[in-house]
Amino acid sequence: MKLILLLVNLYLAIQIGFSQEFSNKVRFIAGFPDYIYRPVNPREIYTSAVLKVKGDSLIEECVLTDSLQNLNFLRSYPDFQYVICMAGNKLSRNNYNNFKDYSLILYDISKGAKSSTLIPSTYHDSGIDYSFYYQTINSAWINNGLEIILKYSNFGLPKNGSHPRLIYCSFNPISGEIKKVTPEVYCNIVSNGNYFLLKNNNDGLLLQGDIENNTLRIPANKNYFNKPNYIDKLPNDVEIKTNYYAGKVLINNRQILVLYLYEKENHPNWNKLKIRVFNKGRNAWSYFIVETSIVSVKSYDKWLGGNSMVREGYKNTKGHSLVFSADDWLKEKTQYGPSYVSVFDADESYKFYSKGSLYLYNIESNAYISWETDYGDSEILLVSDEKVFYRVKDKIFITTIIDGERLGKSTLLIQDSKVNDIHWAFPPWNGVNP
Repeated sequence: MKLILLLVNLYLAIQIGFSQEFSNKVRFIAGFPDYIYRPVNPREIYTSAVLKVKGDSLIEECVLTDSLQNLNFLRSYPDFQYVICMAGNKLSRNNYNNFKDYSLILYDISKGAKSSTLIPSTYHDSGIDYSFYYQTINSAWINNGLEIILKYSNFGLPKNGSHPRLIYCSFNPISGEIKKVTPEVYCNIVSNGNYFLLKNNNDGLLLQGDIENNTLRIPANKNYFNKPNYIDKLPNDVEIKTNYYAGKVLINNRQILVLYLYEKENHPNWNKLKIRVFNKGRNAWSYFIVETSIVSVKSYDKWLGGNSMVREGYKNTKGHSLVFSADDWLKEKTQYGPSYVSVFDADESYKFYSKGSLYLYNIESNAYISWETDYGDSEILLVSDEKVFYRVKDKIFITTIIDGERLGKSTLLIQDSKVNDIHWAFPPWNGVNP
């Protein structure tokens, strides 16, 4: 009996050691990109960085953007080895309105190396100069190479003239090469969800309905008509009845396409949203329903996850009105982001009720897992090797998915003031290309 207990304890010690070693190699991304929000106080300047665990605290491995830059876009793409930022380079430290130029910053996960490339401010086409349309950026991998899809505009041109007012370009941030492309390139865009506290990271593409063909199309080309087809296989129960019918691409990669369709569901209230999932390997649709007022989904290999939040005043199934509480989201300004209170005061649309209702959905088994953290400011950061890393205010916890359908006991990895501004994480790079 003593021998069995000894072996069990030895096994547990080894597993804990492996788990801790894995956790120490995970990297976290801290930053608050939001081009809509602007700090009221010009001294409220913040940066973004890659962080790692050292001892009982988080330290910076690499500063992505500094106080002389204004972060407009930040996203982690672990499957493709990169963290990608777009930042405006300020004319002065306290200038938030005018920028010298814009840069794309890459952080190579496999090498731990950062690079920065200036985005061309203009693009010359057919004798016309187009200016970089800085508020729009999407990421795409074309022909197995990293290219960023950018928009350039000249709104001084007539709407229905012979020249387009908006053109699309692919930009290689490594070589600096830029070339004009057609809107069809958006079919290859890799996008990975959104989170309501990071408004401009809503990089999902909004599609429009096609009554005649019952498909969804990209709502733009050079003249804003003759819309390219995006998806020609909708779920069998979906029928496009109006051209204003819209669909939102939340996630698109080599494995899956995740859509939110603006369809009326037969539910007691509008807060139950149906998320559609197309498994490209199986050529099959599935769906799951989340009781939430906004769509918030991220992709972690075979798992999808998010925090379901309902608008203030929403009545739950017991008829109780749920009231927003700033205490559940309270955070002081840090070097990586503003205080949430200043955000809430500036924009009523941020006021959502949540008690940290986190969920995971398995695209292969259709298993659905949910749990409460009892604190609104919570989110899933990473799912890797059946380990779940999630944030609750200033703490990061780890738990394990057991038998693909439930979670084990959560353990605290780290508590640090820097955690509040962490919204992504990526696992140790295994050296295998996806």
